[in-house]
Amino acid sequence: MKRLGVLQILSVVLCLVSFSALVNAQGTRGTITGTVNDSSGAVVPGAEIIIVEKATGVETKSVTSEAGVYRAPYVPPGIYKVTVALKGFKTAIRDNVQVLVTQTVNLDFTLELGEFTDQITVSAESPLLESGSSEIGTNTTEKEVRTWPIQIDDGTRQLQTFIFSSLPGTQGGAFLGSVNGGQGYSHEILIDGISIGRFDLNGGNNNEFTPTLDSVSEFKLQTGALSSQFGNTQTALVNFGLKSGTNDFHGGAFWLHQNAGLNALSWSPNATTRPPARPLLNNFGATVGGPVIKDKTHFFFSYEGNRLKDYTVGSGRDTLPIDAFKQGDFSRLLNPAFTLDPRSGTTVGTDALGRPIVFGQIYDPGTSRQLADGTWIRDPFSGNIVPQARFSTVSRNVLKHTLPGPQFDLFRNNNPRGQAGQPVLTSITGA
Repeated sequence: MKRLGVLQILSVVLCLVSFSALVNAQGTRGTITGTVNDSSGAVVPGAEIIIVEKATGVETKSVTSEAGVYRAPYVPPGIYKVTVALKGFKTAIRDNVQVLVTQTVNLDFTLELGEFTDQITVSAESPLLESGSSEIGTNTTEKEVRTWPIQIDDGTRQLQTFIFSSLPGTQGGAFLGSVNGGQGYSHEILIDGISIGRFDLNGGNNNEFTPTLDSVSEFKLQTGALSSQFGNTQTALVNFGLKSGTNDFHGGAFWLHQNAGLNALSWSPNATTRPPARPLLNNFGATVGGPVIKDKTHFFFSYEGNRLKDYTVGSGRDTLPIDAFKQGDFSRLLNPAFTLDPRSGTTVGTDALGRPIVFGQIYDPGTSRQLADGTWIRDPFSGNIVPQARFSTVSRNVLKHTLPGPQFDLFRNNNPRGQAGQPVLTSITGA
């Protein structure tokens, strides 16, 4: 994979920020709901519910209905402080309430008679069971994401590799995964509410478009009877939540270095006297986040880079275009000594005008025309050379900057195949 340019990096960041603003991450958000009663068991309508995310200070408010029920949807995953207040009752507080990705937390309150200024606080409770939904899932927290050994695959640390090799009911890897025996690619992947997939695959695959690992706050593998908001899936949903900034500035950096040159020789290279492969891997990155406007607007930025070099030569060969082809000169296609095909340059028929059709000849699509009898014909390029003036700017740059020349002067199988290649990948997440 080639290195991303500055404009490409900026466009990725802008797209991610725009998506975060427009979609508002509803696909990963949870819900806090419950009932408020008094000490006699009667429902309490009109009570004010204040829900504060402790890391950012962002408030969400609700009021109990005539049936004493409140509901706060679209709550970002995080740790919350929930306060219930009503004149004539002591204020009730539940602290350290954890909401995971897409989780519905049922939080009931019982208010005691007393002064409005009196408070009863319950904190450090056991995790609350989710009874408001029929979904079955495996949740992971930020601590688990940070501490699990997640291998580097396809240029970056891939969470999907871990999911489909470790979580219950899954099978597969970074590219192809199956959940609960379903077809490959039949699950959906959401990243902060954005559906991720390829146009040619019916379902999820995120190894070609993935957030940096350090930008993921948590994720959930959802199975069973999914909510109606998740309709683009047959079997399951892999739901990633991304980090956001907090009221305090935080940052970090990492570097993973693997150098086979530091390893001892194994038995096989010693026995065959062949030098071992010397791959060199550097995986590195950094994160930073903090407040823009305290309690209101925050930012988070994550970068991960991967550099791998492995010059091991494989057993096969690939085919690359020779330099003449990249200049539009295809005259050697008419030479059987070059193509190793005896038909090259020979006449294999005639067209509707009786002109010879030569094997390997390149025809000009701009000369296509229909004869009176309905037959279509084209004129050949003179000398089998396509004028460079006919090249598009995009094609000219692709040929110039992305395709190296082959090692051997052959038509096919003209370049030794590398065993591992030299991918260079840059992954950026911003929110």
